[in-house]
Parts: sequence; structure tokens; C-alpha cells
Amino acid sequence: MNVRLPFASTWKASQILLLSASVFLFNCKGKDGDPGPKGDPGAQGNPGLNAQQLQENGFIKGTIKGTRRDGTAFTETFEHKYVGTNPASFNKMADDTYYLSLYRSNGNSTNLLDESSLNIVVENKGKNNQKVYIGKTPNDPYTYYNNYLRINRVLPNNQLFLLSTTALFEAKKVLLPVSKANNATYKFENYGQNSDYISENNQTYLTYMIEDGSRIYFSYSFNSEYQFAFLVDKTGARSTTSEVYGNLKLVYKNVDNYGTYAIYNGNTDISEIILVPADTQEITNFQYNAATGLVTFDYKMAIQQFRLNNTTRNSLEITGSVSAKVYDSTVMRVGNE
Repeated sequence: MNVRLPFASTWKASQILLLSASVFLFNCKGKDGDPGPKGDPGAQGNPGLNAQQLQENGFIKGTIKGTRRDGTAFTETFEHKYVGTNPASFNKMADDTYYLSLYRSNGNSTNLLDESSLNIVVENKGKNNQKVYIGKTPNDPYTYYNNYLRINRVLPNNQLFLLSTTALFEAKKVLLPVSKANNATYKFENYGQNSDYISENNQTYLTYMIEDGSRIYFSYSFNSEYQFAFLVDKTGARSTTSEVYGNLKLVYKNVDNYGTYAIYNGNTDISEIILVPADTQEITNFQYNAATGLVTFDYKMAIQQFRLNNTTRNSLEITGSVSAKVYDSTVMRVGNE
């Protein structure tokens, strides 16, 4: 005969059995054994990126050849890897025409900052008749400041060579403070284009270098003019009179939207306005991978001798290459869309 226990009795019996098993297992627990041998160390992880490495994105690199203001020929190489604050992307100028602004620096936050920038124009982007060249930013009627190079090099005897130049791919008028013909007499460095402001005894002078190492100081007089103040020769001797330079003065002029000073002998203008030819450029081996965003190309630029923003005041030749990740376009989000 089968006897069915009430549900409560069955539950109670099950709890007693579980409790008994738990007590049995607890009381049967033995002493822990000795720890096992130490395992081999895992593989070394990859090092993390520092702040500068996180800013690296390809490079703008190259070689620049030219002549310093003192007549010394030079060849310098550069490689700039660090990006600015804005990512690079193709920006539409017109149908099938885009521009791409690329900036890189050496990451140095001091006055020894080296940097370079190129503004690339791509016509018929992605088509068989695609054309790529270094150009100027849209709506920029007279400057190419997006195409520039700046490098610093420490020279012997605690000297610093600072080179800065921009490229201008169109002819432009420039004032030579002393004409080529007149400079046979006055012998200003680079026809008077080498000028610097120097402060002494709470007064600021506009100064010009002479080929023999002397420096002429001009002090402000009136009506945007400067008068001869004194001359310091290469030995440091100072003279407030000069048979050749004592009658010179500086007169402000605006030439092709650029303000500068012409040199006068008394009331005779001895300056000259010249037309500086366009700088030249070439881009070859341009490649753009739309899937990865990688842009690569080689470039070449020739900067003219009298380009206003060429600090050497001599012709320059720049050759180099670029590799950078860019975006196909920049999309602005509106609200939460």
C-alpha cells in the first residue's frame, strides 16, 4: 500500500536532508594545500602613446636649398609630423573641385617651432582628367599664406638661422628701398630689404644693414618719415655723421596693397618698384585612398628672390613629399540628428 505524505511533510523532510548534507560537507573540509608554483609572466603589452604621438598624422617633409642673407649657401632637411587642432578634409570649392589644407609642425611649443602648410587644389576629383596643384584658399584675393614653411637651425657661435617663406603663384609688384642702379653707390644688403626695428634708450629705430657689416639707424621724425640718426660700423664704432648716408631718409609708400618704406636722398627717391615673377610649383604621384583616407604625393616649389615673405631675400628651392590621413568631407551635425 502506497502512503502519500502531505506536501508540508515532504518539504520538511527535504530540508532536513539538505541541511544534513551541508553539515556533512562542511565538517569534511580538509586543510588547504600549499600554493602551486608561480606561472610564467605574460607577454609584454604594447607601450601606450604619449601626448605628442597621439597628435602624429603622417608627415610633410622635404629639403630646402638657398642662400642666407649673409651669402652663405645652405641645404636643410625637415620633417613635420604633428597636426593642428582641426582635422584635414576635402572642402568643396565648385563642382568636382576641392581644396585640402594640410598643416604639420615639429611639436615644439617654444620659439624653435618648425612648421609647414600646403593648400592643395584638386580639380575633377576622382576622374581620369583629375588635376592637382598647390593653390590658394578660396575667397582669398591676394595672398597664399596657407602655403608656407618655417624652420629654425642653431648655428655655431650661439647664432640662430630662422627661415620663413610663403609661396605666391602670381606676379606681384615689390618695392626695392634702393634701386639696383643706385645700390652700386650705397651698397645696402639686398637693396635695402633687410631692415629691423631696434630699441635703444627708450627709443625705437628702423635699421638697415650695409654690405660691409655696418648698420644704419633711422629715427622717426614726422609724417611717417624717418631721418638718419647714426651709423654703427662692423667694429661697433658709432658716428652721427656720414658723407654717404647722412642725408638719407625713409618715406612710407603703399605698393600693391603692401606698406613699406622707400629710401630718399634728400628729396630724391632712390628706390625702385619691380615686378617679381610668380613662384612655381608641381605635384606628382598624387594618390588618395577613399577607404583609408590616406593621401600621398610629392611636391616641388621654387620661391623667387624678392618675395616679400621670404626672409632670406634670395631664391629658394623646396622639394619634398606628403603622407597624411584626411577625411573625404566634413559633415556638421544639427541637434541630435
